[in-house]
Amino acid sequence: MRLVADANVLLAAVLGGRAKAVVQHPKIEELLTAAKTFSEVQEYTVILARKKHLSLDTLLLAMAALPVTIVEEAVYASARPRAHKLIGQRDPDDVDVLALVLHLDLPLCRMITTLRKRGSSGTRRLNCSRSSVFRNRIDDKSEERRSLFRKGFERVV
Repeated sequence: MRLVADANVLLAAVLGGRAKAVVQHPKIEELLTAAKTFSEVQEYTVILARKKHLSLDTLLLAMAALPVTIVEEAVYASARPRAHKLIGQRDPDDVDVLALVLHLDLPLCRMITTLRKRGSSGTRRLNCSRSSVFRNRIDDKSEERRSLFRKGFERVV
């Protein structure tokens, strides 16, 4: 199975735990991400090391060991306008990873935060599906969204 991962999944995998187990799962043949997304991960790793009081060298080694294929923008450039139309206003940082998903027609693996009652923190969980990228990101009247949800929510991991 091939998956596209967003920055939060890669950062969570750098820290270990469930995300790391998912990206290293034997059923995952290839994990891909956009070059711009991987650059975000590199930048935020330094901040994460400071925030979590972790060794930057250890985190950089963990990041370098991620089993991820970095895809250059030229590969998915034709899908960027569509991705920008879908989420460019709401989440411009994810346009490249969505363009990669659209171009390769692969599931997206991302972190989802479930909010709790006011005053308590939410929980984060890993979600990998073909349709998760479109939930709450496309106008309800969109034919594309209706067609994706007719196919059903496919859980791939």
